[in-house]
Parts: sequence; structure tokens; C-alpha cells
Amino acid sequence: MADISRLVMSHNVCPLCATLSIDGEVCGRCQKNPPYIDRLWVSYYYEEPIKTLLHHWKFRGQVDLSHCLQHLLLMRTPSFLLENNFDAVIAMPMSSKRLLEHGFHHTLELTYPVVKQQQINLFNVSHITREHRIAQSQLKRKERLSNLKNCFAVHTEVEGKNFLLIDDVVTTGASFNELAKTLKKQGAIKIYAWALAGQNRQFKH
Repeated sequence: MADISRLVMSHNVCPLCATLSIDGEVCGRCQKNPPYIDRLWVSYYYEEPIKTLLHHWKFRGQVDLSHCLQHLLLMRTPSFLLENNFDAVIAMPMSSKRLLEHGFHHTLELTYPVVKQQQINLFNVSHITREHRIAQSQLKRKERLSNLKNCFAVHTEVEGKNFLLIDDVVTTGASFNELAKTLKKQGAIKIYAWALAGQNRQFKH
């Protein structure tokens, strides 16, 4: 695990977008335009060897890597898990077309050990649909922020509830933010987010 330990995300990052921030305070961008998520935790930097592990897992059908990635996720759990009572964990939804392309729901795979360890309910993924759009990885920052607008639809009661969202990678935070916005518009209260990996150390807004 020597190669992995050097990728542990610094604590000196903004708690809302995970970009570098003095003493871990909310950055200037998030102060001016607060995101819909209430807290973001990223376990590792999106660098090698995690970058290759995730690529083989998602795009080359190496589902057997799920156990390795689940283990890595649980090695770096958010401090806010002890502070909050979540009604359910939500795996980042996939469009039906993207699910067919991947062959499995990779973010759902990441949620299973979290649900078991933390004893939190697992949100039924069929209760949220995601309209198919161009893959975020193919777009620049500004395009990513607009690409997901109104792409989620929630088909169950969420009013008054608190949720933990989980995804494998976060870059701009557009997916987390758009889903949080959709949930809050339907009455959800607190939305926290947790990603296995995030932008590299050189990332800038």
C-alpha cells in the first residue's frame, strides 16, 4: 500500500469542492457560489496507480477489482460519518445507456461495504433516473458544469431526509452538485458527498 498512502487527500482542502485551501477553509469560489452539497470528502488524489485501477475497473470490465477499490474506500472514511444520521446512501446514478456500456453499476459496487459497515440504508437506485448525456470525462470544465443540467429525476419521497452520495471520481463536482440540487428541490435537507478519488494535486479552479 506504499504507492497508495502517498495519494491520501490533504486536509488542507475546501470542504465543499476539495480544492487546495488554507487550513481547510471554504474557498473563495464556494463562498461566492455555494454548491448544493453540504460537505465533500475525497479519499485520494486521482493519480497512479488509482487512475489505472479505476480505468480497468470501469472501462475494461475488470469487475474483480471491486473488492480492492471497496477496501481502499473504507481505509479513508469521512469524519462526518460520525457526526450525521443519514437516512440512506445513494450511489451516483447512471443512465441506462451508460449502464449497458459498462456492464455493471460501478458506483453501486462502492456503496455496498459502506452500507454494511456504517449500517445505513441503501437508496433504491431505480428511484432516480439519469438522462443520458455526453460523458463528463470528454468535456472541459465549463462544459461539464452545464452538461448535467436537469439530468436527474427523483421518483420517491425525499422530503426532510439527509443523504450521503457516493461516486468513484469527482473533478468539477458537477454530478454531485446537480444531484444534490434535484434532491433539495424535492425537500431533502442535508446532502453530503464522498468520492474515492478526486482532482490531482496540481488542480486549479
